[in-house]
Amino acid sequence: MPQTINLGSLQLKFLQSKEDTGGSLDMFEMTLQPNARMPIPHYHDRWDETIYGLTGTTSLRIDGKDIDLAPGETVFIKRGVVHGFTNRSTEPATCLCTLSPGVLGPQYFKDMAELLSAGVPDPEKMKETMLRYALRYVLTHRGQLAKFIFVGLVTFGINFSCFHLFYGVITLDYKAAVSIAFVITVVSHFLLHRVFTFGATNQALVHHTWKYLMMLGLNYVISLTVVWAAVEVAKISPYFGVVASTLATASVSFFVMKYFVFEDRKMA
Repeated sequence: MPQTINLGSLQLKFLQSKEDTGGSLDMFEMTLQPNARMPIPHYHDRWDETIYGLTGTTSLRIDGKDIDLAPGETVFIKRGVVHGFTNRSTEPATCLCTLSPGVLGPQYFKDMAELLSAGVPDPEKMKETMLRYALRYVLTHRGQLAKFIFVGLVTFGINFSCFHLFYGVITLDYKAAVSIAFVITVVSHFLLHRVFTFGATNQALVHHTWKYLMMLGLNYVISLTVVWAAVEVAKISPYFGVVASTLATASVSFFVMKYFVFEDRKMA
């Protein structure tokens, strides 16, 4: 009898398992609710995967290429190829997945469902579970990192230029200049990363805003503290403080935005 496994916004109905087929294949029907996605890019090193579209449109990213899988269409994912998937539409999408040979089985998904049932899952435990079942996650998406660095350089230029305008030209107090430049910069930073770096425009703006504001508050405190230390403690130009604070906040922001701000923590 087919067994159904519920992973929040993703449901699996196992039709055949490695136990049923003597290790020949695993086969399951996968239903993605709107905005559902696989949160960690990954690859398999022990089996190939064939996906056949049944209903709706499943959006896949395979080896850096975006593919929209419609009903009646199929894709083949060779072992070792990095991939992930999402449903960007407003309707559920269903596809038939066949893994050959049958190595994974339903237990992996049951273990992941248990992690998800506790609320917001621990990403480290999710990765540990993936590794245990021979799914290899990609820790750093090189394309996103390159875009992140590019946006960082652009927004650094915006920040430095604004600070110079308000402090060096208009001659405001350095604290006021830092604050105004910070607000202008982070608005640009948020929109550029949302649209360009992480491509997260499929979700409502408010979905990401509150999480970004949490990161923003922390970064603001870091920025003001570093500039204050540069001026009041080290007795150096606040320009050096602006450079140092930018480097400090940028060093952690990539991972915060990738795995918290713009990433759906559901098995989605």
